This record gives sequence, C-alpha cells and structure tokens, in this order.
Amino acid sequence: MSLLAIGCLEGYSQNDFDRPVLSNYTVSPSTVDISSGTQTLTLNITASDASGVVTPTSYPYLYFNSNYHNGSTWTLVSGDRYNGVYESILLLDSSSVPSGNYSIPERSWGFKDPSGYEANGIDDPLITVVNNSNADFDRPILSNYTVSPSTVDISSGTQTLTLNITASDASGVVTPTSYPYLYFNSNYHNGSTWTLVSGDRYNGVYESILLLDSSSVPSGNYSIPERSWGFKDPSGYEANGIDDPLITVVNNSNADFDRPILSNYTVSPSTVDISSGTQ
Repeated sequence: MSLLAIGCLEGYSQNDFDRPVLSNYTVSPSTVDISSGTQTLTLNITASDASGVVTPTSYPYLYFNSNYHNGSTWTLVSGDRYNGVYESILLLDSSSVPSGNYSIPERSWGFKDPSGYEANGIDDPLITVVNNSNADFDRPILSNYTVSPSTVDISSGTQTLTLNITASDASGVVTPTSYPYLYFNSNYHNGSTWTLVSGDRYNGVYESILLLDSSSVPSGNYSIPERSWGFKDPSGYEANGIDDPLITVVNNSNADFDRPILSNYTVSPSTVDISSGTQ
C-alpha cells in the first residue's frame, strides 16, 4: 500500500470536507444604457451543498478604475440552503462606468458550508454598458516625481529629503492624505503628507519631506514609492502609477540592520491519526 493511501486511511472520518458548488451564475439584462438614468441589474447564482450553505454575507461587484460598484447581499429567492438560487441587485448610473464590456465577479468565499469551507470559483457573467453622457472617467495624471538630494550621508546625523510630484486632472485633484515612503527590512520610513506648494488642484506641484538618520537604513540604493491611490479626482478615481525616484544612502555608522535568524524549526510527531479524536 502506498504512503498516500495510508495517509488517506489515517485521516478518514465522517466529516464533510466537500466545498459548496456554485453554478448558473447569470446577469439580466446583459446590455444596459446608463446614459440618462439608473439601470438595474439582476444577478442570480445557484449554490448547493450536502451540509447546507450558510446564509451568505457577500455580494457581487463591478470594478472600474479602483472603484467597486457593489450589488446587494445575496438573498435566497428559491429552493433551500441545500440547493438554492440566490439573487443580488446592482444599480448603475451615468457616473458609474464608461461604455464598455465588464465582468461581474462574485466573492466565492461568501458561500460557505457549516464547516467553513468556501465554494468553488465560477466564471463571471459579462455585461455591455452604453454610456453617452459627459461623465469624467479619466484618472489624475502624475508626472515629474523627483527627490532632492539624490545622495545623502546619514552616518552622523539626520538628513532631509525633499520630494516633489505634479498631479493634474480636468476635474481637480482632491487634497491627498497619503505620503511617500522608503521601505527597508519590514520598516516604513514615511514622508510627510503631500502638500500643494505651487499651481492649483487642476495642475499642481505637491511636496513631502522625509527624514533619515543613521538608524534608518544601511548604505545602499533605494526607491521611494508614492501611494498613487492618495491622488484622486472628485469621482474617486485614483491616479496612474509613476516610476519611483532613486536615492543613494551612505551610512558608515555602527547601526545594526541584521535580521534575527531562525533555525531548527520542527514538529513532533510528524504523523497523526485524527479520525477519532483531537491530537
């Protein structure tokens, strides 16, 4: 008998380890015109499980430009918890998405059996959206992301980095609450929140100050990412990404940047039979 077969025999019990099964995931109508008003999409999905499906708390969604347009929580509309049809309502209007084809995923983890096993995945239904309104769906544009100075010596004291970035959008950029950062060894060295220092919300230059000292990082080359989601327009659309500026750090101090070292990680026993009780 193979080791695999032995493992299967030792793990045998009467528990249900099967996932709920999802099927017949549909959306109606499959084409909507949201140019001049709100339209309703009705989504249905079948969920079945021998032990029963726990009442789901999840919902389907349409994702565009970093925004989630969520349907209502799945509700059982026919059948029962062992084999039932669930329904969700999703509303779209002219400010939701531009014309195009979209999928509507469901969160399969929302369908579980009493043991907590999540349902299998399923193909998403597709819809075609027509939107001839003048709604603005363009992301803010980031450009000219710089850091000064590009080389710093932090061996004996704190040094100041000045970061600048330009953000532009026809609808205006909402005042950002994010900041750039330097990441090393699971630590974030954060700059100050971006502040508008020239121009305006439609086309402006923002500034952040980041401080480094001898305990921050060892000598090396580092990038300083910005959180592009911090730059949004009034519709909530996040800015495009942008290449990060690079700096060279010199640190001749004796600061310790070595990680702790783990070793001799073991488990005992290496074989357990859990068929009839806790081990």
